[in-house]
Amino acid sequence: MLEPSTSVSEVQVAATALASMRRQVSWPQLSVAIRELFDQIYAFLRDGSVEKTGHNVCIYHAPTSQGAELEAGVQVAGPFEGAGAIVSSTTPSGLAAWAVHLGPYDQLGRTHDAIGAWCRARKLSPGLRWEVYGDWTDDPRELRTDVYWLVEP
Repeated sequence: MLEPSTSVSEVQVAATALASMRRQVSWPQLSVAIRELFDQIYAFLRDGSVEKTGHNVCIYHAPTSQGAELEAGVQVAGPFEGAGAIVSSTTPSGLAAWAVHLGPYDQLGRTHDAIGAWCRARKLSPGLRWEVYGDWTDDPRELRTDVYWLVEP
């Protein structure tokens, strides 16, 4: 059941630069894959040649009931020369449905469900979906994740 407190808004979003990696994942593998990709990206960023400027991001390309092509990235100052599997990328830009998820990551599906229902009610076609993770806290109830879906009329 959807949480009644989930508020969805339409927003215009600009692209932000990312240092990112992609991997095809099944939904049961998602949390492990995210951790592995971020470990590699942060190892790359440690040398200081690319400046981290923001938060962690996950973009879900071509999601199906089995999984998606996961792009995990860290917001950085601008484009850079890639290294191996780590590439210079950006978050999507354009008109998006947006909601703030407060709480544990394993409950993010509820916020995605709320955005999907909001899009259907407005007859909007959803596109790329992504999450921007707020600052870490040990209290899972205080975790903030901004969830976006590109939309078209």
